[in-house]
Amino acid sequence: MSVEAITWALNLAPLPADEPGQPSKSAMAFVLVALANHADPDGQGAFPSLRRVMRYTHLSERTVRMCVRRLETAGLIRPANPKIVAAYISRADRRPNGWDLALHRTRSEEPEADGPAKTDGGQSLPPVQADGGQPLPVRGAATAPEPSLNHQEKAEAGQVPLPDMPQEPKPPSAPLRCPAHRQGTGPVSRCRQCADLREAAQQSRRSKARAAAAARAEAARQCRLCDEDGYRGAQVCNHVDPDATAAARARAREAFANRSRKSQ
Repeated sequence: MSVEAITWALNLAPLPADEPGQPSKSAMAFVLVALANHADPDGQGAFPSLRRVMRYTHLSERTVRMCVRRLETAGLIRPANPKIVAAYISRADRRPNGWDLALHRTRSEEPEADGPAKTDGGQSLPPVQADGGQPLPVRGAATAPEPSLNHQEKAEAGQVPLPDMPQEPKPPSAPLRCPAHRQGTGPVSRCRQCADLREAAQQSRRSKARAAAAARAEAARQCRLCDEDGYRGAQVCNHVDPDATAAARARAREAFANRSRKSQ
């Protein structure tokens, strides 16, 4: 999941207008958010299965396909490199289509309508803002703190892992500045060594994310309890068969009882 891609899909993506015989703008927005939920911070490598997008949006298969086709026509998504999808999913018959999101496209590129909006009776309404809403009268404090974009990370940090789920240790962060600028002194924007360190750290994060996703996909492929997306019903599968675990515990208790009888 990428906060950058989801923020773009929710607030900045210039969705096409409603047209007769085409999916609604809200349906396309929902499908775009579903794709952004699986993209990296650069908006690339989103390949959720069709069933997963249908589960997210509660839309039919035909509507989801039409939304994807119209988003591609509008230039908001484009086909991803098939080798990236093949690196995660080895079986060709189970590979979904991969998509890259055009994060450089924003609503500011589109011309805004001139003049205030009017109702059917001709009464003027307040001008519509860029986010689709109307300005409200200012009340209370003049300024308010900005909402944090790290709410998802905070929520995940407070989650209790599922039973028998291994906890992955957090790797140490790589340095983002050269030794000369590590103390925060001096200009770093033109330092080539600092730029190389930042690029190496970004490449490392991407490779680790791809390796983790490949490991999760392989675990889901070998698990007989969940689907190809790693879900057991509506919950994330921990790939632990409760029947097999109970049988193993019963065998261990029986072996311990046999050893106890022999020692007596």
